[in-house]
Amino acid sequence: MFRIVCFFCLAAIAASCKKDHRILGQDVQPNGDAYHTTYSDTSTIYAYTIKVDSTGASKNTATKFLGSNQDPVFGRMDVGLYLNPNMNLNNLNFGSDAAILSSEIILAVDNINFIGDPNAQLTFSVFAMDSVLDATRLVYYTNNTKLYSHKDFICSVTTSFSTINGQPVIRIPIDNVYANAVLNNPGFLVDNTTFQSTYKGFYITAAGSNLSTTQGIIYACNLENSVSGFYLYYRNGNPSATKTDKSFQFTFSGPQAMRFNTVKYSPQQGGVSNLLQQVISKDTTAGSQNLYLAGMGATKLKLHIPYLKNYTDSFRISVDRAELVLNVDPAFATSINSSIQYSVAPELVILPIDSLGRESFSLDQTDEARYGGIWDPDNNNYVFNIARYVQRIMNGSSKNLGFYVVIGAPLSIYANVYYPPSTELVILPRDDNSKRVVLAGTGNPGLKPKLNLSYVKLKVK
Repeated sequence: MFRIVCFFCLAAIAASCKKDHRILGQDVQPNGDAYHTTYSDTSTIYAYTIKVDSTGASKNTATKFLGSNQDPVFGRMDVGLYLNPNMNLNNLNFGSDAAILSSEIILAVDNINFIGDPNAQLTFSVFAMDSVLDATRLVYYTNNTKLYSHKDFICSVTTSFSTINGQPVIRIPIDNVYANAVLNNPGFLVDNTTFQSTYKGFYITAAGSNLSTTQGIIYACNLENSVSGFYLYYRNGNPSATKTDKSFQFTFSGPQAMRFNTVKYSPQQGGVSNLLQQVISKDTTAGSQNLYLAGMGATKLKLHIPYLKNYTDSFRISVDRAELVLNVDPAFATSINSSIQYSVAPELVILPIDSLGRESFSLDQTDEARYGGIWDPDNNNYVFNIARYVQRIMNGSSKNLGFYVVIGAPLSIYANVYYPPSTELVILPRDDNSKRVVLAGTGNPGLKPKLNLSYVKLKVK
């Protein structure tokens, strides 16, 4: 009996140690099909800076930019602003005895989101527009300076920001002749459409600013802030101390409000020599030193990882992760002193180049949680996960034509802004961020761009 009991005990122990083949492991696969994860960070990467010569797009958004800046690294940029005032009511009448006292444009500005010297004085010029802004258009172009005439000049003032109830603002006085025409023509104030067809809007520019002794500034303007608007200051009756001062605000917000930027970038005017080698002399090898990215459609990177197909010489592979790492060069400070500011761009976008040399979108961008491109202040870098697109290259589904890297935002931001690549040129807004960044070049031994590639060899071809 004792021997029988021992036999069953041994059998039970053996059974308990038997492998459960319902759990898949490498040891139950045929040797030729075993999974082996391979890691590589030695991919060759070429990259250099190019000037954004193509026409950019400007969205009709609440935050627009305005100013002129002499960046000590990137050179000069002048950002102009189109906008139209809105009545937002009907049958406006100031009275037959209304007399203009003064008028001004007030723009609420962000005292954190700017580039340059916030104490700089700029010369702002204002022109009356001679074309109505089309509310059905998603974008205007940043090189469009044909919506106004230099003959319709209504203001020039040299000033810096001031404050209204603690809110930083730009205050630009407007010519009284123009203001008086608005005040005393009620026939043009019956509704917003009639008003805007007569007074089509303003073009504001600081391009005439003298930046020889200042770096200037590009402001971020909040056009939906309650203080932003075109103001008329007037009295009814003969102006005297007994009359009451009155004011009226035409806003820059509302369903018919239109706001668009123009951008002119001149790297020759103050840009560093290595940047000029790349964007002016077209010296692609100069990207080994540094790579320069500036917002507002100034510069972008052309980047190529040429030998990706070499990983598939003998095997079909499955890409697990393909992380492109771009490191900020710590030699370029984000601020010069306590006031002059050149903040690191908060986010970059990497865009595949199509067969016509245009920017296109990749499937990786639809997964914003994994896509990346956000500046990591702890590691001072940007990391992109482009596994899906790299997989397509390795499968032969997409040609490896390289990438553009631009300052931008996730795909969802552009959902209603670009045209499908199958029909027209992909259009990315070029005025959604004024920040910039200097990256380590491809020749920097410790900080050069790197592709961290993890993949699994599936089977021999």
